[in-house]
Parts: sequence; C-alpha cells; structure tokens
Amino acid sequence: ERDESIIALQDELDGHERRNKELEEMLEQASVREAALLRSKEDGEGHDGMSTGSIATGATDKRYPSEDAIFDLRSERPMRLLSADERIAELSSLIDEQKSENHRLTLELEDVTAEKESLQCLLRERLDHMVTK
Repeated sequence: ERDESIIALQDELDGHERRNKELEEMLEQASVREAALLRSKEDGEGHDGMSTGSIATGATDKRYPSEDAIFDLRSERPMRLLSADERIAELSSLIDEQKSENHRLTLELEDVTAEKESLQCLLRERLDHMVTK
C-alpha cells in the first residue's frame, strides 16, 4: 500500500512537471511571436513615429497583405490589401493579443509550479512518515 501511494504521488508529480514544461515552451513560443510582431511593427514606422506609407511621406499607394491573408490565384475574390496605417493597427492588435496570451500563460505556469511544489512537499512528508513507521 505504501509503495502504491508513493508511485501514485510520483506519477502525479511527473504529470505536473510535464504540464509545467509544456507551459514554459508555450510561453517561450508566445514571447518569440510577440518579439517578431514588435519588430514588424517597428519596421513599419519611421524614426519620427510616422508610418512609412503615410501621407506625410508621400507614399500613399503602398499596400500590405493582412496577417491572415491567403494568396490563391484560383479565388474569385481579390486579396484585401491594407494601407500602412491599417497594417500597423492590425499588428498592434496582434501584439496586444500576444501580450494577453503571454500573461495568461505566465499565470498558469505560476499556478502549476505552486501546485508542483505543494505536491513535492506532500510527497516528502508522506515518505518521511512511512520511513519513520
């Protein structure tokens, strides 16, 4: 019975460690995507904060595909292209969503880590109790 209890607790701890690792990987991927979006947004702005395709630069004809655009020659609907200002707004929105997702993943990771530490403590206590019997 004691061995079964130890094995069950160890299995539960292993599950939490796997989930913790998954969350860390998801957070890392989300951070990489966020950094890429920030770079993309910065690339779309000039040094003075004006977008490179705005009226101030005289280049109003530049158009950019949206983030979820699909280029299909067989499609009868043309791909919608965005102005530089619309593209920057779209990227800003994506960055905000990514930050929100990163925050959610960070909180979930903290919860899983706390639960893992709690289980480790419980496992140690039960082992100590079983050893002293």
